[in-house]
Order: sequence, then structure tokens, then C-alpha cells
Amino acid sequence: MLGHVVAMYSKTGGKNRKHSAITESSTIPAVSYLGVQLFQYRMARQFRSVPDATAILTHNWLRLSLK
Repeated sequence: MLGHVVAMYSKTGGKNRKHSAITESSTIPAVSYLGVQLFQYRMARQFRSVPDATAILTHNWLRLSLK
């Protein structure tokens, strides 16, 4: 598998903290969600953008909760 980060989110400060999109982070724990597009190796330097792992979900991306 090969992954491409398409979105990162972090919780904002304050009482009712919400997730906000960010473009960079100096530490991994600061990221609350990570949007990743997965690619599955096929053959001879070819990858498919809908891996078997997410094909059942009919999505070619995956959101990971890091907390």
C-alpha cells in the first residue's frame, strides 16, 4: 500500500473545540484526523487507486482518527 495525505485536521482551542483543517503540523499528536488516499500495488510499477481494503466501502479514501 502507498498513501497520499489529502487532508489534516486539528482541534481548535476553547471550550467547544471543533476540528479545523490544517496544512502542516510540527507534531503528530497535534493532528486529530488524517485523510489519506490509498493506492494498492498491481504490477510493473502500476498502482490502483481503489485498494481491496476500501473497495467494499466504495471509497478511494480513508479517514484515520489519531486519538
